[in-house]
Amino acid sequence: MSGYVHYPAYPSISRNSHAHGWSTGPTSVLLQGILGIQLKSPLGKTWVIAPQLSKWLSHARGGFATKLGKFEVSIALMKHVSSGLRVEAVNVTVPVGTTGTVEWGGRSYVHTADKGEIVQWWRVIDTEATQEDEWRVWSESDELVPDDSWTKPEGVKREPGVVDWDLLEKGYALASKAVLKDLSSSSYP
Repeated sequence: MSGYVHYPAYPSISRNSHAHGWSTGPTSVLLQGILGIQLKSPLGKTWVIAPQLSKWLSHARGGFATKLGKFEVSIALMKHVSSGLRVEAVNVTVPVGTTGTVEWGGRSYVHTADKGEIVQWWRVIDTEATQEDEWRVWSESDELVPDDSWTKPEGVKREPGVVDWDLLEKGYALASKAVLKDLSSSSYP
């Protein structure tokens, strides 16, 4: 072997691909499903950001840039040092001159980016939280550290090759409803 990466399907080495379509699924799940970045008009002049961690994640971060600038979201389970409360913190970076809505923690916030924007919020996720404890702007005085009490949940154990057809069908039904909802609320023509 020569050490060169070359796929026999491509006659020329210059046509080599390291990013096949089947490998891009995790990227779109991270950007759209977890970080919730949705561009609603060309280049992201208008947008919606709806981040949500799953029970399997304690943090996520990602983004991309268009000609207008950078879109980046990070979300993490944290602990407020002085109060000991468990919180979820989100940082949103959007380009200058764009407008959108941040949907997070059961609330919506319309945001217009007049200057280079990084917006940081945190909300209490402990059960005894009051409504006033939710969705605060993150200031320099807030000491937030990663939540070390979070543990990854146990996965469901099953024999290799065994498929739970009822669960799989339920997942397809939920996905179909979500796609139909997205299509009906889309702002694209």
